[in-house]
Amino acid sequence: MDNLNTSPLAEEFQTDLSRWRLVGEEGRHVWEYIDDDAQLLERPQSFIEKYWVGLPFESQILKTPKNSREAASNGFKFFKRLQVSDGHWAGAYDGPMFITGGLVFSDYICNIPISEPRKKEFIRYLLNKANPQDGGWGLHFEGKSTVFGTAINYVTLRILGLDPDHPAMVKARNTLHKLGSAVAIPSWGKFWLCALGVYEWEGLAPLLPEPWLLPQFVWLFPAPVNFAINKLVMFYEHGPESKWFKGMVNRNQDAIWLCREGLAGTGTNGSQLWDTSFAVQAVVESGLLNEDGNLESMQKALDFIKVSQIKENPRDIGRCYRQPTLGAWPFSTRDQGYTVSDTTSEGLRATLLLQNSAGIKPLISKEMLCNAVDVILTMQNKCGGFASYEKIRAPLQLEMLNASEVFGNIMTEFAYPECTTSVVLGLSMFKKTYPEYRSHEIDETIKDSIKYIFDSQKQDGSCLASVNYFYNNCEQVAKACEFLISHQNEDGGWGESFRSCELNTYVDHPDGSQVVNTSFALLALMAANYPDKEPLIMDRQQPNGEWLQEGIEGVFNKNCMIAYPNYKFIFTIWALGKYSLVYPEN
Repeated sequence: MDNLNTSPLAEEFQTDLSRWRLVGEEGRHVWEYIDDDAQLLERPQSFIEKYWVGLPFESQILKTPKNSREAASNGFKFFKRLQVSDGHWAGAYDGPMFITGGLVFSDYICNIPISEPRKKEFIRYLLNKANPQDGGWGLHFEGKSTVFGTAINYVTLRILGLDPDHPAMVKARNTLHKLGSAVAIPSWGKFWLCALGVYEWEGLAPLLPEPWLLPQFVWLFPAPVNFAINKLVMFYEHGPESKWFKGMVNRNQDAIWLCREGLAGTGTNGSQLWDTSFAVQAVVESGLLNEDGNLESMQKALDFIKVSQIKENPRDIGRCYRQPTLGAWPFSTRDQGYTVSDTTSEGLRATLLLQNSAGIKPLISKEMLCNAVDVILTMQNKCGGFASYEKIRAPLQLEMLNASEVFGNIMTEFAYPECTTSVVLGLSMFKKTYPEYRSHEIDETIKDSIKYIFDSQKQDGSCLASVNYFYNNCEQVAKACEFLISHQNEDGGWGESFRSCELNTYVDHPDGSQVVNTSFALLALMAANYPDKEPLIMDRQQPNGEWLQEGIEGVFNKNCMIAYPNYKFIFTIWALGKYSLVYPEN
């Protein structure tokens, strides 16, 4: 089991964790608490449920691996057990310390009751994630205490029933006062306090309403999106009995995950398609596909990928300012419904890897794969790069009007080397399989994408991602490899802090090497044919094949971290297995 930093103040709020069940289909996640003992006996808790809530589970002690191939095999034997019956890998997607508050606030304002088990687990999570020194909360659970995090979660806990004289509340309140009190909270926090009626609207710097009067082709015309706030809009605009509001309420539980520390609001309704696509690539490119039981696992994964592909365009595609979605893959589930450039590309690549493999029954037609390519080709920007959800629709100067006071790079889309690299890899594999389809356009897209990636590289060699360029034939790739090697730790691994994203420069992780960062670095070096055959660290793998949770893995909006707990399996298995193929003598 992972070593968790838990608070003794949270223990009294822990429910009977053996009563929680994960239900849903086609990737949907809903955690249910079973009160009825007879029903409990009919639905015994699964390995997956025990693993994620942190209860003891049965696992086999595997033969100690002698090399990286055996370590990769052991890792997937464990990880395969976490695959859900519909073929995807479930998991937490927590990290930001303002999402749970928004969900609780919107329920409170809209008179939506929160069950007692959920209420307790919300409290447990927030108390476990409080800063152990000062009792406050940060923007995310590894960040230092801030007014935003502390005020939002203090109010959340009060709504959930925690007494103001509770030791956790006293400690948090003292920290909040030291930081400047709730008066100093940024605009997003002020909005919620105003909506709750505990702060005057006059104290909130408003977003001017005039842009809504402008013609829609003007780049200042807004189009905001947020689940909890949209729920308020549906409540006030259409009423509590409307289908619009009831539809939002029906999806309330999709945005919640029961972590080992308690119940948390999540960044989206999960990362199902994203994680599953990478898991597929890890297995195929590690040479593990034909090991015992793995073909069956990958066939199930392909079935989920098929189910998750979006089969139509949005109903009001123009009026709602949406990208085409026919053929796209979303980040999480089909119902989430948004095109994303890199998830579409990773879904495409995973599909092609499987359907080109012996023993796998193809499920996704050429027509639907071509639809995916059509979507991708609509999303390239003038700079050659790809953003995430849509093309860049407004000048980057719009960021100067960013009123959030918390996040960076949120007023319009930005192109990213990561998204662009996913596109290059996906299109390259598609062209090898179907060379006759839009070949010239794909070539031009790849050429412009690679130029963008090279142009994005910093002087120190960082921020590079590419394909078909290697250490020995490309100065930029060689420079990137040397950058990675320069940051390798004495134990042979790599560890990068989330502060790299905040400061825009490499920052070593305070806890040293991390298995996920090490896997990223090794995969990059192997892709570049870097000649130095560094030994791979396997000593953090547990006897049952698993790896324990280490530092938080992901980031969005430049400075807010978010968890990808499946990365510690996916990329470590991938790096170990690929290492065994690239360097078989080792």
